[in-house]
Amino acid sequence: MNRGVLCEFIAAEKTSYGVRRLCRVFGISPTSFYAWAARRGGPTAAELDDAYAIEAARVAWEEHRRIYGARRLTAEVRDRGHAWNRKRVARLMRLGAIEGVHRRRRGKYGRRAASTATAPDRVERDFTATAPNQLWVADIT
Repeated sequence: MNRGVLCEFIAAEKTSYGVRRLCRVFGISPTSFYAWAARRGGPTAAELDDAYAIEAARVAWEEHRRIYGARRLTAEVRDRGHAWNRKRVARLMRLGAIEGVHRRRRGKYGRRAASTATAPDRVERDFTATAPNQLWVADIT
């Protein structure tokens, strides 16, 4: 069951049974209930801080043409005075649907020159031999 629903029930019935007893029955700590009652379902300080941080990261990301990923965005927000590490910036990017550009990888070897010819296939992919020393195969990788 949702903790918020349990806390609402405890708040409604605390005059009849007591907070401690209801919390023990439902398996939540009284501290959790009192923390919920203090904020009454509103956003926590951490949630407000994350909302501010997501907006600050989004502004920096949009100023850089929506290209920066977590590493470069971390460096950018640090230059702006925020002491956030890469993991926090990556989490904020996930929460705020911010995604950097994935660059295409270049080919590892490039194109072959037209003059480079491959060896002819004299076996024609038939590797069965009827006697020894009829067929030799090598692989250079």
